[in-house]
Amino acid sequence: MGNYIDCQLKVEGPAEAIERFKELTLSINPDDKRIYSTNFKSLMPHVEMIISNKLIESLNNKMLEDKSYILLEDFTADFSFRYWDYKTFYEWIGKIRWTDIAIWNDPEFWHRLSLKEDEIIVNFTSNNTPPILLIIGGSKLFPELKFRLSFFDTVNESAFNAIEGINGVFTESDLKLYYAEFNTDEKILKDSNGNWTYEKSGLPLIGQVELRTDILFDHNEANLISREY
Repeated sequence: MGNYIDCQLKVEGPAEAIERFKELTLSINPDDKRIYSTNFKSLMPHVEMIISNKLIESLNNKMLEDKSYILLEDFTADFSFRYWDYKTFYEWIGKIRWTDIAIWNDPEFWHRLSLKEDEIIVNFTSNNTPPILLIIGGSKLFPELKFRLSFFDTVNESAFNAIEGINGVFTESDLKLYYAEFNTDEKILKDSNGNWTYEKSGLPLIGQVELRTDILFDHNEANLISREY
């Protein structure tokens, strides 16, 4: 089992395109709408991997047989991508990245789903890596929609980022990720000695730490699915 990656996907655009994206990628339990599952592989069902020209060169230009792939250089342009020790998206890809990953949803934890006519916000957890390739590739099927994917590694919480884009063209997002005290939602900071303090008062942390974004963890509603019904 790899690391758990907590993710949030936000999709915005015309209602008709939003509905098509929802039908393709989300399954919602009709008896309990808190329960849902995601299927982002449906965005690139026949592509097994993204490979770079570096891999082709290492194989003496012999193309991979019996594999469905897209060349990285044809897939999307490079962009700044600070995640773990990587600085660019192409550096993160390396020679090869597989598209399919394990994703699960559990309403008993922080997973939430928000549905509006012109917006979807869905939280989920992936295994080892976020579904970046599937979202970038899938955005080409819905060129009228804007995508933002934010994610962080629950094992190494310093590893987090967010990307956003339209129709296969993506950049790092300016979404701010921060730490907050679990029960009060108050923003907290860590000093050079590793001690947590409350941002406003400067007093030592007395609660549990949790990573947040603007909307990644929303405790204000029991489940955001209620916005649609």
